Amino acid sequence: MNPRAAALVLLAAGQVWADIAPWSPPRRPDGGFVLPPPKPQCERDADCVVTTFFLCCPSCPVAPYVMLRKDLERQQKSCVDVKCAPWPDQEYCQPVVPASAYTAACDEQKQCVLRRPPLAKEVQCEFDGDCRVARALPPKTDACWKSRCRCCEGTAPLASDVKGIEALRVQKYTTLGEIQPVPLAKGQETSREFECVPAGYKGMKGSLPPPCCKPCPEPLPARAFCKAGRCGVVGLPPKTPTAKQ
Repeated sequence: MNPRAAALVLLAAGQVWADIAPWSPPRRPDGGFVLPPPKPQCERDADCVVTTFFLCCPSCPVAPYVMLRKDLERQQKSCVDVKCAPWPDQEYCQPVVPASAYTAACDEQKQCVLRRPPLAKEVQCEFDGDCRVARALPPKTDACWKSRCRCCEGTAPLASDVKGIEALRVQKYTTLGEIQPVPLAKGQETSREFECVPAGYKGMKGSLPPPCCKPCPEPLPARAFCKAGRCGVVGLPPKTPTAKQ
C-alpha cells in the first residue's frame, strides 16, 4: 500500500472512531465538567409561585417550595373532589416556615427560585419552622465509636437551627472517618454490638461476619419552636401505639 492510500485509511478509521467514541462534556479549568444550561422554565416572576402543596392529603405540613404556577394549578385541580380524613399524630409534625416568608422569582437562567431575606447574624430564627430538634452525639473519646455498630444519638432533644443540624452531621461523619471500628472484644457484652453469625453466612476465609447491633433507643418526642429570635424545644407526650387492624 502506498503512503497516500495508507494515510487515507488512517483518516477514515479516525473518523469512524470519532463517530462511535463515547461523548464527554467539555471541562472547566479546575477539571469539573461544563454542564449544559437547564431548559428554560419561566419568562417572568409571575410564572412562578411559592406553595406548600404536596399530594392531596399530606400527613404533615410541607416546607414551602417553588414551582411553575400552571403546574401547581393543574395538580390542585386533580384534588378538587378528594375528601381528606384527619391524619393521626399530627401534633408530632414539626413546624415549617410559612409560605408568606418567601417570594418566587424567575432568575437569569429562566428557572423558578425561592427567595427569602437572610436573618440577622444575632438572630437564630424568625418562625418555628426555622428551628429543628437535634440529638447530641457522644464525644469522640466514647468507646462506642470504635464499635462496628457505632454510636447512637442521644435521646434527649436539643434545640437547634438549620446550621446547627448541619454542624452535627459534619461532626458525625468526620468522627466516622477518623475512628476505625475494631472487632468486639471480651467484656463488651453490654455494648450495642453482640457476637452472632447470621444463618447461611459464607464469608471469605479469615473475614469477620457482619455485626449484629441492638437497636438504638427511641428518641423522646419533641417539637421545636422560636421565641425572641432563639430556638427552643418542648417535650411531647409519648405516642400512643396504633392498634393493628
